[in-house]
Amino acid sequence: MVKALDKAWVARDYAAMKNYFVDTLRITTYKGMVFTSFEDFQKNVAEDTLGGWTFNRAYSVDLNPALGGEHVQAFFNSYDINPDGDTIKSKIYESYYVVNNKIVWLDQFRQESK
Repeated sequence: MVKALDKAWVARDYAAMKNYFVDTLRITTYKGMVFTSFEDFQKNVAEDTLGGWTFNRAYSVDLNPALGGEHVQAFFNSYDINPDGDTIKSKIYESYYVVNNKIVWLDQFRQESK
C-alpha cells in the first residue's frame, strides 16, 4: 500500500492518494505542520516545490494482531535545490499507522545528508 501511495504522490494524483487515508486522519510533516483533513494536506503538497525522492524500502509490524492495525515504516532519499542552486540531499523517514488498509496517521521525519 505504501508503494502504491508513493506512486500516486509522485504523479500528484490526489484522487488516488485520498483513497489511502481515513476521513479522520492526522498527518504531521517533517516541517512540523499538522493536518487533520486530506484536503488541507493536499493544498500543502500542491504548494511544495519538492526536488524529488526515491523510495528505498518499507516494512510493517503488527504489534498485536488481536487489536488490528499495523505500523508501517518507509524510507526515502530526497533531494532539493536551494536558492543558491546547491543540491541538498536528505533522508526521509515516514511512520504510518494503518487499519483496514487505510492510513489513520502519518508522521514524517527528515535528516539532511552530507
